[in-house]
Amino acid sequence: MALVLLLASTGYGQDGPDSAPTFCKDVAPLLFAHCATCHRPGEIGPFALLTYQDAKKRAGQIAQLAARRIMPPYKPLGEHGQFIEERRLTDRQIALLNRWAEHGAPEGDPKDLPPAPKFPVGWKLGEPDLVLKMSKPFVIPAEGADLYWHFVFPLDLKDTKYLRGIEVRPGNLRVAHHATGMLDTSGTARRLEKKHGGQGYPGLNPGFFPTYTPGYVPGQTPRFFREDTAIKLPKGADFVLQMHYHPNGKEDTDQTVVGLYFTDKKPERHGGGALLGSLYFEVPPGEKAFKVTDSFTLPVGAEVRSIWAHMHMIGKEVRAWAELPDGKRKSLLEINDWDFNWQESYSYSQPFRLPRGTVIKAEFVFDNSADNPRNPNNPPKLVRYGDSTTDEMAGLVIGGVVDNGLEALVFGGTVLGHYLEGKKKADKAREEAAKAEKIEAAPTVRIESGQVSGATLGEQKDVHVYKGIPFAAPPVGDLRWKPPQPVKAWDGVRVCTDFGPACPQPKALFISNDITNTNEDCLHLNVWAPAQRASKPAPVMVWIHGGAFTLGAASQKWFDGESLARKGVVLVTINYRVGPFGFLAHPLLSRESEQGVSGNYGLLDQIFALRWVKTNIAAFGGDPGCVTIFGESAGAASVCHLLVSPLSKELFQRAIAESGGARDPIRHLREKWYGKEPMEDVGRFFETALGCDKADNPLAAMRAKSAEEILNAAKSAKSHFGEETSAPIVDGWVQPDDPNVLFEEGKAHDVPFIAGSNAHEVGSLISWLALRKDWREQTDSILELFPEEARKRAATVTIFTSVARADARAMSRHKSKAYLYQFSRAAPALRFLGAFHSLEIIYVFGNLDPKLRFEEQDRELSATMSAYWAQFAKTGDPNGKDLPHWPAYDARTDEHMEFGDVAEVGRGLEKAACDGIDRLRADRLKTRNGPD
Repeated sequence: MALVLLLASTGYGQDGPDSAPTFCKDVAPLLFAHCATCHRPGEIGPFALLTYQDAKKRAGQIAQLAARRIMPPYKPLGEHGQFIEERRLTDRQIALLNRWAEHGAPEGDPKDLPPAPKFPVGWKLGEPDLVLKMSKPFVIPAEGADLYWHFVFPLDLKDTKYLRGIEVRPGNLRVAHHATGMLDTSGTARRLEKKHGGQGYPGLNPGFFPTYTPGYVPGQTPRFFREDTAIKLPKGADFVLQMHYHPNGKEDTDQTVVGLYFTDKKPERHGGGALLGSLYFEVPPGEKAFKVTDSFTLPVGAEVRSIWAHMHMIGKEVRAWAELPDGKRKSLLEINDWDFNWQESYSYSQPFRLPRGTVIKAEFVFDNSADNPRNPNNPPKLVRYGDSTTDEMAGLVIGGVVDNGLEALVFGGTVLGHYLEGKKKADKAREEAAKAEKIEAAPTVRIESGQVSGATLGEQKDVHVYKGIPFAAPPVGDLRWKPPQPVKAWDGVRVCTDFGPACPQPKALFISNDITNTNEDCLHLNVWAPAQRASKPAPVMVWIHGGAFTLGAASQKWFDGESLARKGVVLVTINYRVGPFGFLAHPLLSRESEQGVSGNYGLLDQIFALRWVKTNIAAFGGDPGCVTIFGESAGAASVCHLLVSPLSKELFQRAIAESGGARDPIRHLREKWYGKEPMEDVGRFFETALGCDKADNPLAAMRAKSAEEILNAAKSAKSHFGEETSAPIVDGWVQPDDPNVLFEEGKAHDVPFIAGSNAHEVGSLISWLALRKDWREQTDSILELFPEEARKRAATVTIFTSVARADARAMSRHKSKAYLYQFSRAAPALRFLGAFHSLEIIYVFGNLDPKLRFEEQDRELSATMSAYWAQFAKTGDPNGKDLPHWPAYDARTDEHMEFGDVAEVGRGLEKAACDGIDRLRADRLKTRNGPD
């Protein structure tokens, strides 16, 4: 109802400001418009306000609460523009209620009384098209942590429908904190419910990628969506309701119902919502105005339609605003008296457009003092970010639409990147907070460059860890693009409880989303060792991370070595230079080198780290004569490059290559191979991209550039040459020849070897592109090796499965044995992705992330795999007590170990396709030096 009509109904300007207002003429219109929605039978208000008798006995209370702006509970302030269904009273309306109470709350003439408002019975949005109800009351225990529970409602839709509204009605507001609606089109929720064996299933993670729908938070008014933004309900979709329950001291039950409202109108606009906030913070006790801030830059223009903020009990204020590219500022939301019980989603009555480049900023203020009457802790205590009601959160959702599907993809990708960047910072802050609580030092160890101290891990204090040990001098300044140099010795004890920085690298959504610190001073390694020394030195395993030679670090959480150390090995993870810092070649760099070559600095870092291991690992209880190198993806490729490098001879005694090899077409330092420009030519382009080609001393100018400038030049080189230009090359020194040739000629180091791949390395959407990059005109010949229905697997088999088999075959011709595997187990929470690239790592390391809801079967498989890897490190043979027999690879039997739901021997892995790919690879090698 328009405010002008409400003001007119007060009688102002008719009887004068000093006349006594009456209920029928002046007060009833206000109560009906602003209060009766909640203050009526069956709703959240503790009493009704529909009649004169209802209002008269509470006239003083109504006037007092209105004057304090506690009621009606409407929180937004400021110049944000009007929202739909604002309940805010004006100063004149508040004064009217006060005068009415002071004059004894007169009734007035009943003829002046407007009709009582009519509300839908039960459902605020009217009778739903489909009602979903929990199958039975759900029991919430009296005590314990907050409970997150997913209830699955099969919709059994015969055709696609479109949703125009949702209303969630909690059955018990005493325990219902909030509810989140989701759509599941994968069937995962049904499987999880069946597996749990009861009503729904627990957890904060739903186990699938949902399409979110409106749900319920205290104080939120359900509304129909705008006509052009209906939500698609595909045939076969299930509705999943995640309920957050807060135990209230006695056992209670809830039976929530959900109403769905359908429309025939398809959505015309594409959603473009932004999420701001923080995923970890700590509010100290006594802090009255603790601030959390965030900002988000719009990648495309968007029409803003709604805004919603979220905090818990000690939230005090929240404000959001937009800073436009022209310098103007627009207020979006301001609340200076946050109330957990009134968390509305506010829809703008007049949506507005914000242009690309607009920066949206949010500020959340928390009051954790004893003066805050809503503080649940008395006396106040430290409050951290968390899921419980008595923890805290800071979130702001900007709801809007963009112009087309492409812009929606760009917007969504930017939102995801913003979230992952925030998660990265939160994980780092959480880790530092946990570490600050207590670190028990590990014994001081003396190595060649000085003394180091670390930390003790585990309830049994059975593992020591030393993080961030420098193994080479910082490759900065004049040492940029030079082979690694010895680290300078230090005095005293160097505290090694923090990971060293990773090499500077581009941001990536998934591969390196837990890397929080980068610096060119990156040549550090980490050591995990059993606390209890055995009678003889322990075998050593050296992990080389992946990341396409452009990303990654030894500090990533999947590579934590604590669990493997408990298998009786000393685990080392190493950093090395990646991207242009690790693999740039240039004629001038070659000229200044004693060997007359350049590039391959990343491989030289790995070799230098292995020399460090040989010299120093005995101090940690490791055996320098029993070293296994292992890695995944580019790490596996590194393993294979090291197998054929004369510089690494006798630095390791075993090798494991997981999902990678060195069979891709390789660049040469000075020759054109496989149609690829010589790497020194790439270096010349790089010099020009940096703007150093006109300098008197181009190398000095290039070395003076910042890391960011180097990365930008690498991006230009990649764009110019049409592919990544940072990878190992044939230089005649580190890599004497094409690894394809060296493996087939039996020139790899004769050491026991494991190679393998995952069953679903490459998704079908990028399969063709992945093949076309390296196989070019042979791509069609590869696809012909697969039946039509199996061609989505072509890239996985070509790039990974066949490479692992080819390497196992080549290594099996040595005296030492080779072993082949395939990993095919899918993570329960991500079954739709299958056994994706890198998934086996957490099984090998024993680091099963609880968020992926692993099952007992996964834990058993992880124990088996890590036992195989540790046994291989000890003896060169993965077989050991209580492990299924893993036969050595023999081309005649073509056996491999299949790590699926269980570990079992398989035979003839993709044999026909691999045989055909081997022939095509041999044909490609013949044309290595030929024309494009």
